[in-house]
Amino acid sequence: MPRPTHKLKTWPSYFQRVWTGEKTFEVRLDDRGYQKGDEVVLRYSAPGTAGGRITLGEVSGRVLPAR
Repeated sequence: MPRPTHKLKTWPSYFQRVWTGEKTFEVRLDDRGYQKGDEVVLRYSAPGTAGGRITLGEVSGRVLPAR
C-alpha cells in the first residue's frame, strides 16, 4: 500500500537551506499522523499578510520531495 504524501508550505529561507543541503531535517507538529516512510513535499511559499499578521502566502511551484 502506498504511503501518504504530505504537502507542506515552507518559508523561502528554510526551503533554500534544504535545497542546498545546508538543512537536512524539518521539525513540525505531528498534526497529520506522520509515519516512517511517508513522502513529504516541501512547497516554496512566499510570506503574505492577513489581518495584520505574517502568513504563508502563495505557493510558487518550487517543490522538494523527500522521505
